[in-house]
Amino acid sequence: MLRPGGVLAAYDCDWPPCVDWETDAAYAASAQRIEDLETARGLKPPHAGKDHLVRIRDSGLFRYATEIAMHGCELGDAARLVAVALSQGGAVALLAGGATEDEMGLTTLREVAARRLPRPRTWWWTYRIRLAVR
Repeated sequence: MLRPGGVLAAYDCDWPPCVDWETDAAYAASAQRIEDLETARGLKPPHAGKDHLVRIRDSGLFRYATEIAMHGCELGDAARLVAVALSQGGAVALLAGGATEDEMGLTTLREVAARRLPRPRTWWWTYRIRLAVR
């Protein structure tokens, strides 16, 4: 649908946002536990990972492709951070399959987030934009 010379721009954000070292570490630990449980239970989707630029380049449909990054900041508190974690596909699938929040490391994430984010503070998101010329 893109004519020769046309430009594709597609973006997404890196998860999670950068909040502070302790909150980020708790989120990363939970994400790792979720990934390990997904793999152990055969729930890991085949498209897991973010090799979008590689796939665009390997498609053979574009004569040039690159990636740029930009940052944005928002305010968020503990409840919002946990909601972000719960919104990701792996967490949703595992909870639907009977996994507990404790197994997924979400209990610890809740505790750390409650202590570190009792009120809204700045979060930094990284957005990756893939640009490709057909």
